[in-house]
Amino acid sequence: MKKQLYILIVILALVVAAPCPALQQESDVLELVFSPTLSGGFLMPVSTLSDYSTMGGGGELGLELENLFFNRSVIKLCAGYNFVNDTINLVDTFGISSFTLAAGYSIPLAEWLSMVPQVGGGYLGHFLDATDTLAFFDPQMNLGIDFDLG
Repeated sequence: MKKQLYILIVILALVVAAPCPALQQESDVLELVFSPTLSGGFLMPVSTLSDYSTMGGGGELGLELENLFFNRSVIKLCAGYNFVNDTINLVDTFGISSFTLAAGYSIPLAEWLSMVPQVGGGYLGHFLDATDTLAFFDPQMNLGIDFDLG
């Protein structure tokens, strides 16, 4: 299962990266840009996790590096935490932490707005707290679009 997940991450990364050279704007100098990122969102468990929990929410802190490989390339390293509502009486709290590394390409839409399609992967930690604290770590992948202001 892990091998198939890693192959899927590589294929999605190639799909995101394939049109990048055509969209690239010519520049003589690549200026590295480091910036902190902060994002929030909601989480909707699927499959077997939906038997134990419903929707929740959380946030993510990260560091973004732009123009590392070519103009407008984006690498993002993030750590996040989500609280999830539990649906069974045996569980007091249910949280999910994540560590991800994503790659993407920044497409300018306006002078103050850019869109960054990205693909990445990492690990999720599922923490169940009842009489004992249980932790499970699973590989994960993500696919998303960020909108950057500024």
